[in-house]
Amino acid sequence: MPREALMNKYFLKYKFITLLALLPITGVVQSTDNHIEYVEHTDLLEFCNFIHHMVGNLDAFLDKNNNESYTRHLMKINKTIEKYTLNNDSVFRSQPCSEIAIRIRGIRKEFSQPFVKIQTVLKEYQGKDQSSAGDLVKNLRSTLPFHQLFSKLKKELLSLEKEALIQHDKKLASTIKRFIHYIDQKNTEWNKKSPLAIFNILCRRMNIR
Repeated sequence: MPREALMNKYFLKYKFITLLALLPITGVVQSTDNHIEYVEHTDLLEFCNFIHHMVGNLDAFLDKNNNESYTRHLMKINKTIEKYTLNNDSVFRSQPCSEIAIRIRGIRKEFSQPFVKIQTVLKEYQGKDQSSAGDLVKNLRSTLPFHQLFSKLKKELLSLEKEALIQHDKKLASTIKRFIHYIDQKNTEWNKKSPLAIFNILCRRMNIR
């Protein structure tokens, strides 16, 4: 075999072996990227679900047409927080795998705290009668300043959405967009709840044991 043909043969053989060696690495990198996106999306979804359930619980608690007892509502809130706390502990024990994941954890930590503190406030007033309703209104509004909190959360999410789009993570960006829409909707609804209306509802709720 001519020397040039022999060299070409060995070159092609070497190139083929090199490509075979790279295939598993490429697969691992792609798999890792998919895993990172999955973790980020799951972390944000858990937070979205927590906010959704907590706001839903509070909507029901402050619904004048809802006849469930104060204690029953508090039990539902306790269950929601307990489940989220367990998930949160699991998330924060693991190492963050991207800058976006770190930001999502920061958002979870900062914006879930006021909702968790609501549990303490409601426990404090459990069993008290309507004479304490005024103080409960003040404590609820100071612990959970809904408009300010959701306005700040929206700003953080808009920034996160831009970052997700830069990273070409359309699934995460879509989830963020839907979450922002939900926040806008609830912000509008809660801005219509006057302190007097909340007071009257709580007077009734605190008398339903």
